[in-house]
Amino acid sequence: MKKFIYPTCSKTFSKWMMNDPSYLYKFMKMGSPKAFDITLNDGLKALSLEEQYQFKLDDKKDLLETNIKKFNPFAFSIGSLASPKISPVMKDTAKFYNYAYNFYNKKDIIKPYFYINIYNQLQLDNIMGSNMCNNISLSTSLTDSFQYYSTRQTVLQKKKELSNIIYNLDVHCYNREIITVPYPQLKLYINCFSVCPVEGKLNNDYVIDEICNYYNYLKPDILCLKDNCATINKNDFEYIINKCIENGVNPSKLALHLRYISGYEQNTVNIINSAIDNKITMFDVSSMVTSDYVKNTSYMCNINGPKNLTYSLFYKSIVDYIMNTNK
Repeated sequence: MKKFIYPTCSKTFSKWMMNDPSYLYKFMKMGSPKAFDITLNDGLKALSLEEQYQFKLDDKKDLLETNIKKFNPFAFSIGSLASPKISPVMKDTAKFYNYAYNFYNKKDIIKPYFYINIYNQLQLDNIMGSNMCNNISLSTSLTDSFQYYSTRQTVLQKKKELSNIIYNLDVHCYNREIITVPYPQLKLYINCFSVCPVEGKLNNDYVIDEICNYYNYLKPDILCLKDNCATINKNDFEYIINKCIENGVNPSKLALHLRYISGYEQNTVNIINSAIDNKITMFDVSSMVTSDYVKNTSYMCNINGPKNLTYSLFYKSIVDYIMNTNK
């Protein structure tokens, strides 16, 4: 019997769906899960310093074009305003963002959304009024220890800064109340939403309260839950998500940034399946396997190191879900 070969890109996935009319119906009923490409941010940050110095602007342009043609994600994290001393590959983020925004907005068909990651109010002030303000990614954490590790702030200090950022965006840029998915402008990451690599397992009800508070007060267009160390289990995930939805969080605004441990890919597939069951359809995906989190904080994580959710695993999860759905 011929071994089944899973799709690995948008074209092979589309070709696979043409094998049976019910596949497309099921895919649409699932909410048409879609990829948010993080290759040009998380993926590139995982390169060694030597590799980062060698990765030029033209290389980014080529990688962007390749991923658009091969995977057709609905959005890209185009990079961050991280310090060039820490991530040299991000030194030309502003120039690269302007290239991507201007070049692909002229296309009649291909117009993905481009996001830029900012870390503080000063970075926002520097890009205010430019087209880089159109789509912004922010991040926060649920514990003081991890937040301090990331930004030398407490969680309360970070919340105040995020509130100021949102206020300034509302005043100077746009009224986000009229923006709806799938045309988002603000993406908020909540790091380590189940297990903190410093403090360990978090109380589920505390996590739920924090997620709901961020959702209600900051009103992000995409609220992305980030499992930095690939440690969340299905039971905790389902409890957290179900309670958040019960408390008014719209699942269409939720996204997942999942990682996996080699040999335990099925754990991640199970989480994706559960997410789809709960109408969550946005997933961070990378064409580069290694995670920047492995390089920067591997001492906190599983010894094998968590890896970014790949397109191969993303498509495998969707295919398995469709094949196992009877309706």
